Amino acid sequence: MAQTRIAKGDFMLTPRELELLTAHVDGSLSSQQRREVARLLQRSDEARRLLQALMSDSRELQLAPVVAAPIDFSAQVMEGIKSGKVVPPRTTVRRPVTLYLGYAAAALVFVAVGVASFLSHRPTRRPVASSGETVAAHQQPIRVGNGGDGELPRAVAPSSDSAVGAGSKGTSAPNENDPLASWMTSPSIVRVAPAEESDEPDEPAMPESPTRPMEGSKPPTRILTSGQREVPNQLERVEFALPRVHVFHGLDVVEQSKALREQLALGSAYRIDIPARDAGRGLERLRLALTGHKSTLTITADAQLRMKKPIRSDYALFVENIAPEDLADALRTAGLADRTAAQKRSIDLYFEGPLVVREMTRTDRRELKELFGVVPSLTLPAAPTRAE
Repeated sequence: MAQTRIAKGDFMLTPRELELLTAHVDGSLSSQQRREVARLLQRSDEARRLLQALMSDSRELQLAPVVAAPIDFSAQVMEGIKSGKVVPPRTTVRRPVTLYLGYAAAALVFVAVGVASFLSHRPTRRPVASSGETVAAHQQPIRVGNGGDGELPRAVAPSSDSAVGAGSKGTSAPNENDPLASWMTSPSIVRVAPAEESDEPDEPAMPESPTRPMEGSKPPTRILTSGQREVPNQLERVEFALPRVHVFHGLDVVEQSKALREQLALGSAYRIDIPARDAGRGLERLRLALTGHKSTLTITADAQLRMKKPIRSDYALFVENIAPEDLADALRTAGLADRTAAQKRSIDLYFEGPLVVREMTRTDRRELKELFGVVPSLTLPAAPTRAE
């Protein structure tokens, strides 16, 4: 039996693959799982042998004769049902949450968020000093308001140049009985009156307009810029070449092949993108095409490991010192081989989509340097054909 051989370890397959093959025999697979089984059977001879053994066992079980029970237990079962009282299982019904309670909870959350936002962004008012509060004096010119009876004028401590003291030149000594004079000549403290509206309000300062120069100043030179951004010292001219799209499986047509060769002959460095359904096998097909043009392909260890395992990956191929005609012929050979294989079996179509060719940019060169550690030289003459 196949199950006995599986238990003994005769088949070197993963548990996932064994489950897929068993479910395939039972007929309980989805469309994605059926495609996975098809790929497994295509690449593994051991999986095909196991599937044949499982199907043979299933066929033998279906054709096996029906074995009747030696004793009829139906009478005993019916007597047990009649004698006993059948109690249905108790089921608990969960009451659904009322929709109105959810609305109320959401409203409370919104109200709480709104109140918290209002309190956190509310402007804070500065405390106003009372009429009897004393603060330290600072050196600023004084200004005395016109206060009424019983009101202290608002003032700031006088500076040494503007202070009025006894024995000043051109002034008479202040009267000691005058409280205002004694208050103004005190250099140590100043009393601040409550904030009230003054008789003569200060004129607000006019903000300087960034677009209107001040009087007497040289108008600035107008520069094409945005806001307050600094203008770069050097402007760079960028030329961007649009990519061209070719039919990968139709490069054997004269017009398609000629267009590709003409584009590759115009420049010296290009980036070519080929969408692939199975990039690992597609890279192997492209390697055979390059080998036919006497090109050597060097594959990194990470890429070799991914090609051995069924891991969905994208691969980067750096081609160096190869003539545009040879590269176009290699791509045509790979596309023709892929199309010929797909005509026999549709599952062997590894490449899908068009062939996109465009000139390399700085970003492509930077990515190439990170992947391969090399920077393509665009000015050196062509060396012997080689691909890396």
